[in-house]
Amino acid sequence: MLQRALYRSMLRATKFGECPEVFGEYGSVSLRALALQSAAQNADGPPLDVPSTAKEVRARMKDAFLTGTGVIQSGASSEQAPWKAPDAEGSNKPPDATTSGFTVLRRMNDLNIFAIQPGDKLLPSKLPIFEFSGGVCLPGEWTKFNFFEPRYKLLTRQALDNGGFFLQRSTAEYDPARVKAQSSTTGVSNLFLPAKPKSKGLYLDACVLLKITDHMELADGNFAVLCAAGPRVSVKEASKQIVDGGEAPPLTVAVEYEVMKDGYCSQSAFGGGMGDSSEPDVLKTAMADAEGSATAQPSATTELSQQEMRTRILDQLGTLVPPRALFARGLPPLDPERFSFFAMHFLLNEYDVAGRIFWMSQHSTNERLKEIIRKLDKVIEDRTKEEASQTPKTDDDKGEGATGKN
Repeated sequence: MLQRALYRSMLRATKFGECPEVFGEYGSVSLRALALQSAAQNADGPPLDVPSTAKEVRARMKDAFLTGTGVIQSGASSEQAPWKAPDAEGSNKPPDATTSGFTVLRRMNDLNIFAIQPGDKLLPSKLPIFEFSGGVCLPGEWTKFNFFEPRYKLLTRQALDNGGFFLQRSTAEYDPARVKAQSSTTGVSNLFLPAKPKSKGLYLDACVLLKITDHMELADGNFAVLCAAGPRVSVKEASKQIVDGGEAPPLTVAVEYEVMKDGYCSQSAFGGGMGDSSEPDVLKTAMADAEGSATAQPSATTELSQQEMRTRILDQLGTLVPPRALFARGLPPLDPERFSFFAMHFLLNEYDVAGRIFWMSQHSTNERLKEIIRKLDKVIEDRTKEEASQTPKTDDDKGEGATGKN
């Protein structure tokens, strides 16, 4: 009975298999998404066995309970779990070889932010906003902050009282001067630069939902927090909350907001140009400029469905990224929109703030997936050429090159 209750709780946490990413670092092994490590390292071994439907996820969950007698293997190393607190000696120790289902379920409850969808009642009515354009998390990523400003220490306390949730708002300004430097090898996001929220130019505005999963109040009163990033959010109305009697900058609070999905977004309270079902005007301007300055290239993904593009991207990433690194954060999402951000993580480094804001402001899953395929194709092509150039020629090759036909 206990195992059945545990299984059902996990099933609900994954929205009946629709959101396997909430397993976090336990998912890649507990659901057997990876081939055996020895086989994964062998080019002749079986292909990576990644679930592609909710039915497959449910089947693997059931199999894990039936074959594992309720005990789920962890398999995550210290490098794959940066949120683990360091031990007394300052190093992270890997979790035990086996982990109880209750530990996994607690982890899934921590990561319920990955499964939040429009209309969910999990979120509080108001959310404090961290306004910061020096870095931004893509949905499904992790980040750390050290909050020292009075308004953001207040934000931390308010978030911890309401499930750990708050928003981060970031902006990127459109820079027309960069159009001339645009080429077919760079993306349209290169036309943007990180901007201050009060920028008077054309800019993109992106808000992402964050959840504090671990925190520490330091001796000086500051807060060190570890956060998981969930979906994008559109703030429809915001207010200012006085901090320290007005002696410190006020805290911005979203009093009306909605979780966003690709293809629809209401007007942003910050005037960032978020349209309804179409792209923001600034985004259209940037895309037109980029297309005018770049060499047009035929798309090989025009006829592919989103599921086919997901499969292709996983195949591409499988040739470039070691399995344990590829699935270090857990199983790839089934939802095409969330999966596009999972894949973007491997293309946009943490310092490409403008690029991250740009693709978070873009409301077409198809365009995001096509861009990922295009860039990964280019990486694979470049790597193939580099490997070919480093391959030493055989005596036969040298002979043919010198004498032509035999």
